[in-house]
Parts: sequence; C-alpha cells; structure tokens
Amino acid sequence: MLQKLFAGLTASVLCGTMLGTLWAASAEETDAPVKKTVECAKSAALTTDVPKPVPDSQITGRIVVEVQDYPVHVTVQKFTPEGTPTYYDMNLSPAEDADITAYVLLVDYCECPQNPAEFPHTYTSPSLTCIYNSVYHVSVSEPDTDGAVFEDDSVLIADPHMEASVSGNSTYTYAVSFPEQMTEPVSASEPTAEVTAEGNLQVSRDISLLYRPFVTGDTDGSGAIDTTDVFYLMYYVASKSAGVAVPENVKPAACDIDGNGLVDSTDAFYLMLYCAYAGIGKTTSFADLVAGKY
Repeated sequence: MLQKLFAGLTASVLCGTMLGTLWAASAEETDAPVKKTVECAKSAALTTDVPKPVPDSQITGRIVVEVQDYPVHVTVQKFTPEGTPTYYDMNLSPAEDADITAYVLLVDYCECPQNPAEFPHTYTSPSLTCIYNSVYHVSVSEPDTDGAVFEDDSVLIADPHMEASVSGNSTYTYAVSFPEQMTEPVSASEPTAEVTAEGNLQVSRDISLLYRPFVTGDTDGSGAIDTTDVFYLMYYVASKSAGVAVPENVKPAACDIDGNGLVDSTDAFYLMLYCAYAGIGKTTSFADLVAGKY
C-alpha cells in the first residue's frame, strides 16, 4: 500500500515538474522579442558615384543598426586619402510588426597600403593585424533631442585578402535603446569584438540615447511654455535676421508655432498670444490661435 502511494506521489511530482518546465519554455518563447532584419539599398558610393561599381567581393562590411521605440538618424562616411564620401545619410524607423528592427548597411572593405608610412593618417585595431589608410565614421542620433548623438570614428572593415585571421565579413552592430531613466544625452558600452571560427569579425556596442523631443512653444526646452520662450523665439528670429549665431539652447522646431516651416515674427505673435491667454487663466491651443479662434 505504501509503495503504491509513494509511486503515485512520485508520478504527480514528475508530471508537475514536466508541466512547469513546458510552461516556462512556452512563456520564454512568447516573451522573446520579435526581430526583423532589413537590408538597405546599396549606397551610391558603391554603385553610381564611382567610375565602376564596386564588386560584391569587395563589399565585405556590414553596419547593423538595431532600432526600437523611436526612429534614429544614421550617417556613415568613409575617410580616405582621396576624400570623405558619404555612404548613408538616412532616418531609420522601427517596423510596426517587430520589437527590434535591424537595418543592414553594406560597405566595402578599408584599404591596406603596402607602405603605410606614405600616408599622413593611418588606422589600426586590436582585432586586426594590418595598418589601414581609410576608416569609416558612423553617427547615430535622435534628431529631436539636443546632444543625443553617438559617434564611432574607428570602424575598420577588414581586408580579407590581407588579414591573417579575418577571411570573411566585418560586422559592426549598434543596438540602440531609449531608457526612461536616461538623464545624459548619450551613453555607450565599450565595444566587444571577436573573430569567429568562420573568419568573420563581429563588433557589438549598446547605445543608449535620451529621447526628449521638442514641444511646440517650449523654445528653450525647459518643460514649460512661458514668456521666457517668447524672449528666446524673438532672440532667435533677430539672430537669424542679423546673420549671427543663434542661441544654443533654442530648439528651432519648437519655434515654428504655425507649422509653416519658417520661424518669423508671426510665430512670436502666436506665442505671445498663447502666453497672454495663460496669464488670465484661459486655456487655448496653438491650432486654435493659428486658425484665428481668439
């Protein structure tokens, strides 16, 4: 009798454990973020802006920007002895059907000269053995937040014909996020780099950007709309008219009260009117004021 009871208890425990394991695995699968990969069209610097299109055998670089929550602006330039062509200058937005969208930007490998001493600027990497005379500069920013700009000026795409251990692609991945607790405009982890068994170089960095877009009328970005904003808007308009430097703390997009793409005295009028209404305790909106409802 006791043996049967013990066997029954053991079976119950095992079934419970198996069900718990299956439930946990199912929960993990459900909670896994949905990731979508988008390969962008080749840069004109690889196709139409050069005398002859760069062959695919030389396009061994991948700049991968993973975005979520908000769009980012990405610029990729190549610094060479001949000049600084811009490969990509574009906005990347998260896909609606994914939690993370990985945009892949194709680039060609950097040049490895026979005599580096002949060049004023050369570049090296702890992960590579060769000395290069060209390098990529990658910029990732949140366009509407002052100072939210990450820059990496040491992106070396290995020449697989010259390197001892890198015989394949070089991939630089930037995982961008917008933490709610951010106070500084930007922070970034140190890069982690490895050369895989297949001969591919993989470099990864986590990028955190502050998301604090402008609010129409809050020209100084203080979080409130008041007469100080009127002052800075007028200061901005006067500075632009005089051809002198505009105030650094002014957000130009927030000054365009009527949304016509220009910042002028009309915007100052609407902002002063808005503040006047607020001063006497009346609620209004910029849309109503622009529509003549005052």
